[in-house]
Amino acid sequence: MLPFWNESPFVRITAPFIFGIACYLLFPSYQIFTAVGGLLFCGVCIFCLQFTSDYFKLTHATLKGILINAFVSTFGYAVALIHQDASFGQWYKHQVANYRFAMVTIDETPELKDKTVKAVVQVVGLCDTASYISTKGKAIIYFQKSNEASAIRQGDRLLIKNTFKEIKANTNPGSFDYANYCRTKNIFQSAFLKTQEWKQTSLHTNDYKTLFASMNADARNVLKKYLPDSSTHGVAEALLLGYRLDISEDTWKDYSNTGIVHIIAISGMHMAMVYGSIRWLLLWIPLFKKRKKLALILAISAMWCFALLTGLPASVGRAAVMFSFIAWGEMQNQQVNVLNMLAASAFCMLCINPQLLLDVGFQLSYLAVMSLVFFYSPIYKMYFVDNRLVDWVWRLVAATMAAQILTFPLCIYYFHQFPILFLVSNLFAVPLTTLILYAEILLIGFQMLPPIVAWIGSLISHLIGFVNQVVAVFGNLGFAVWSEIQISNVQMILLFLIIAFLAYWLFRKRPCYLIYALSTVALFCLSLLIRQYDILTQKKVVVYHVAKQKSIEFISGNAFTNPDIDSTLQKEKNEKYIFHPAHIYFGVSEAKMPMVSTAGMSGIELFSFMGKRVMRMDNNHFHTDTPLPIDLLIISKKCYLDTNWLKKIFEQNI
Repeated sequence: MLPFWNESPFVRITAPFIFGIACYLLFPSYQIFTAVGGLLFCGVCIFCLQFTSDYFKLTHATLKGILINAFVSTFGYAVALIHQDASFGQWYKHQVANYRFAMVTIDETPELKDKTVKAVVQVVGLCDTASYISTKGKAIIYFQKSNEASAIRQGDRLLIKNTFKEIKANTNPGSFDYANYCRTKNIFQSAFLKTQEWKQTSLHTNDYKTLFASMNADARNVLKKYLPDSSTHGVAEALLLGYRLDISEDTWKDYSNTGIVHIIAISGMHMAMVYGSIRWLLLWIPLFKKRKKLALILAISAMWCFALLTGLPASVGRAAVMFSFIAWGEMQNQQVNVLNMLAASAFCMLCINPQLLLDVGFQLSYLAVMSLVFFYSPIYKMYFVDNRLVDWVWRLVAATMAAQILTFPLCIYYFHQFPILFLVSNLFAVPLTTLILYAEILLIGFQMLPPIVAWIGSLISHLIGFVNQVVAVFGNLGFAVWSEIQISNVQMILLFLIIAFLAYWLFRKRPCYLIYALSTVALFCLSLLIRQYDILTQKKVVVYHVAKQKSIEFISGNAFTNPDIDSTLQKEKNEKYIFHPAHIYFGVSEAKMPMVSTAGMSGIELFSFMGKRVMRMDNNHFHTDTPLPIDLLIISKKCYLDTNWLKKIFEQNI
């Protein structure tokens, strides 16, 4: 048998390709000629090596390998570069300041919010009363909620007033940076439009995106018709179509806390269910037993039909590509190298959209499959079971445990929590949701037969209701989730190294890798001690950016106090999206700290913290003959202050 590295050509190609994309993301540039020059240089060097002597080729084989990897890495860099709209002169942002109006096309299904309608748009042109230019590039539009805005559909062409502004970065510590997330999708600006600031035109774009969106909307309407209860059709939509907007926050939280949120976030698992079950059923039919290729083609075709039904979101698209490559490898009548097929699908997906490398779903889906490839078989072979039912349960347990191994560090890093009951909840939920998924497919397929569909809809409603009740019970258990975990980039890498060294030691029986693993564990523990020391010795004054409110926090060790807590917590989302992430980031919990004292008057507040005098003001409507001895001055509410006035009022030690 060939060594793994020799029988996995796409692994050898994809690794430097990903490295090249990562280099662009870390060191971006809009000079496309630099990337083209690098490609030409590496290509010419490789070409010239072909005309050297055999002795030179043999003695300098490493040089050829370096040049090939450099060529592929440079290709990855170039691919990432050409997918940036800013690299082209037609990007609307280059000229947006010179025009009053913009022509946009709704690029994705609009989202209905409490007061607005959010839509991702393609800016196809900029214009004023005298001129028009064609452009390209994405932006986000928030329409003031109205009947007209709610009626907007994907593909509609609108004329809007140019009110584009940069999406501001979130400067609150530990919080999700929405601006950075948008940048990974080539979106840099947003706009808020009142009802009179936009007008719908008669033009409508019909392409594959609008077709998929229309199919998705039709399927959602069928589900809502036969599953009228909002608590059930929301889960049904997410399970079958990946549409999550109708799921309540409490339901989403329960599924997340129990470790089965992947069930209602349509992904590779759903595609595996569809492809695997159809493949299995076809191969049971005598006609297809001797025509395996035909069975695989039909299974892949059915899987892609299901993918199109969902509207082909990114998670479904990459899973469909992945299983298509796996099926293609199986058609070659050879043993399928799953990792090679996995690398091939990743290479294709990244060629189409290099920014997927930063997508959490992309990272988790490929790591989960890799984890299954590496660890499922060793875990399953640990125990031999004669009973077929018990063996099926053990297979599910082994698959659930295997999938968690490589995704564990990433889940902690991104989500700061880990579900303790993931094994129990998956054993309960996966079989039932598999049945629900197949029932939903039947419901969509037989929608022309109302009596049958009504019965199927009733069955789905009862099953989803039962699953929701059990998940709610599990999710509300105090020990259901290990939360408020904060690890750094380095600590995440150390966790991956620990897993890799332990796996290599267990599989290859090489004691040196156990030493490497224990050494890495020691480094990880040392990093935890350093963080704990930093937490216990920290003394900070944190000023939060909260919309239309002021909020300051005093931190000493692992405790904090917030004098504005009563006003800022009036909005629940402030606690969820601002304060709670910051407290995890700093490793603190609320406590009454006697070292903080306050005093003040209208618009002026004085604090004493750890021997320091802190003043917060939102106006300058006061005067003093003696300069104030202030160590720290905090200005809020866009208070305008003259520097000369400041010098007179405050001592120079601030």
